Amino acid sequence: MRAVFITGTDTDVGKTFISALFTKAWNANYWKPIQTGLESDQGDTKTVQQLTNIPEDRFEKPQVELNFPLSPWRAATKENKPQTKVNEIEIPAKFLNSARPLIIEGAGGLYVPINETEITTDLILHFDVPVILVARSGLGTINHTLLSLEHLKNHGVHKVYLVMNGPINADNVEAIEKFAEGVKVIASIPHSKSNEIDSLLSYFEDRITKAESLEQTSTKEVQDEPSLEKNFGWWSLFAVSFSLTCSWVGVSASFGTSIGSGGAILIIYGLIIAGFFSLCVAVTLGELISAYTNSAGQYYWTLQLAPERYRKVLAFVTALFSYFGCIFTCASISSSLANSILSSYSLNNPSFEYKRYHAFITFEVINVALSVFNVWGRYLPHIATSGLWISLIGFVVTMITCLACSSGRYNSGSFVFSDFTTITGWDNKALSFIIGLISPIWCFAGLDSAVHMVDDLGVKAGKVLIPRAVLCTVILGFLTAFAYSVAIFFCATDVSEVVESSLPLLTIFYQSTRNKAAATFLEVLTILTGIVCNISAHTWQARVCWTMAGSEALPGSKYLKQIHPRTKLPVNAHFFSTFLVAIIGCIYMGSTTAFNAIITACICLLLVSYSIPAILLLKVRNNGFAHGPFWCGKLGYVANVLTILWTLFCLVFLSFPYVRPVTNTNMNYVSAVYGGAILAIIICWFSYGKAKFIANKTE
Repeated sequence: MRAVFITGTDTDVGKTFISALFTKAWNANYWKPIQTGLESDQGDTKTVQQLTNIPEDRFEKPQVELNFPLSPWRAATKENKPQTKVNEIEIPAKFLNSARPLIIEGAGGLYVPINETEITTDLILHFDVPVILVARSGLGTINHTLLSLEHLKNHGVHKVYLVMNGPINADNVEAIEKFAEGVKVIASIPHSKSNEIDSLLSYFEDRITKAESLEQTSTKEVQDEPSLEKNFGWWSLFAVSFSLTCSWVGVSASFGTSIGSGGAILIIYGLIIAGFFSLCVAVTLGELISAYTNSAGQYYWTLQLAPERYRKVLAFVTALFSYFGCIFTCASISSSLANSILSSYSLNNPSFEYKRYHAFITFEVINVALSVFNVWGRYLPHIATSGLWISLIGFVVTMITCLACSSGRYNSGSFVFSDFTTITGWDNKALSFIIGLISPIWCFAGLDSAVHMVDDLGVKAGKVLIPRAVLCTVILGFLTAFAYSVAIFFCATDVSEVVESSLPLLTIFYQSTRNKAAATFLEVLTILTGIVCNISAHTWQARVCWTMAGSEALPGSKYLKQIHPRTKLPVNAHFFSTFLVAIIGCIYMGSTTAFNAIITACICLLLVSYSIPAILLLKVRNNGFAHGPFWCGKLGYVANVLTILWTLFCLVFLSFPYVRPVTNTNMNYVSAVYGGAILAIIICWFSYGKAKFIANKTE
């Protein structure tokens, strides 16, 4: 179904007349969902029918009819009728499968209250269709129109076209198009008398044709430039989110380090701690994305919630923290994959002598090769969904195989659940345990990936599905990682060999199966899962870069925000992000210690980007905050607070040295990475962000 929503900047601005023009010009269907003022007026449906002389079967009576000439909320109150919720208003069935476009006319302007908590803009978001905003052409229209456009964009409505009604004023049109960058005036109607519709029709159609006819472009969400195709659904959205975190693979990549920092219990109980706080993070992200459903995610929420004086700089800082976290996370996944591939090769080729450049070259090949998958938009949902099943199958097969092959040779229960062993040099066991938590925490990095898929999914669906996807990612991630860790640790028959090995997971596989081919096969399953994880990470970082470019938050935003006309993907943003990951890989050749610090930084940088809007949400959540369908009330408040405390905890303790005594080669340089990130943000802000960053635009 093709549809547009017609609304106005003011009362009596002529939107019913413009609706009639569109209905007549497109030979379209017409529907006004809510009609008030019927005690003194026949209603707009009959008016449009009389103006257009279109058959009655192309119209449908309003779903809500009220007599008083007031807002729907006030009219229903005066008439003692129940308030209508936006989600109760549905497009009539006869229009859903019609080949004709549908004109939906709103009741009044954007801020007209439909009920006590929802306005016309919420109805637009509910239908998730392009908007035609009707504005006066004369004196005062610049202010009214720009305020209306800013309101729409701040609420996540980006596909907006303008029609000016009244005596043509070229100066006003030029001013509006200049300051409302990206919004076009598709027609200026010189008169608005009802008896002149036929004489205006050809004039109107000529100007609509110049925009390639909104009837045609409405099938693609009414726009001048290509946009992302909405080809994601629940399963593909959840698949991207789960495949990126892929907690059971993440925890397996750090078994050796974890055993040395506290034993198996570090992973077992660390997963419980990290899983609990990640659930708090998921609730916080869910509440925010449900209220402000926009692909920009963290920095868009900051724009909406921050005080006017600080909103621009806070949003800019949040945006760059988020993007740095994405880039570093993608680099960490590529690094883990490179080590797994080299591990498998080394096991089957004893004469192989590992060199640092082997890891570097493998890293770069993985980064570039897997980036290619993100230029085929229509296949991304299928790749993501396939990756979900590959991950789950790999989880089941490796766990069952290891348990079956280790039968009769299991490790002791005390080793798995109670023994604390450390070779880190820290005398304080609690501190050694806390510092080692980086391994289970890393398993839940990138929880915001689904947040940035709004444009692939749609605003209406995103309000409900994205919070669900983030929560399910944490829950399934914890269950798989916990079960996998318990099983694998029971199968680790020679702990000292695992600790000393540079290939801990593969060593455990070999100890379990006592067969190189079988161990390699299990490692290949892990690698396949990691490949899909890397593809999802590329999808994530490209979306973050693209949304930031839409607000001029990055150098070269003019090019980075472009959507490829054929693939309907942010290809420029994608390859720019891939290039940055490649640069990070070069650091590995210079210093593995510095590279590992960058990998560690991905956790805290992302947590900081979550906590800034979480702090702002705490200030308003009990003051009439217009929350979305996902809202946890008092539990949400607790989750917000714990998210902030968890961020502070990680910032402090994950900066401690991993081992003692501290040397140049084993120092934890993550604090230097934080300092570098902050310095980069300061330079970016004063060099271009302060002047160019658009604090009310998130296209």
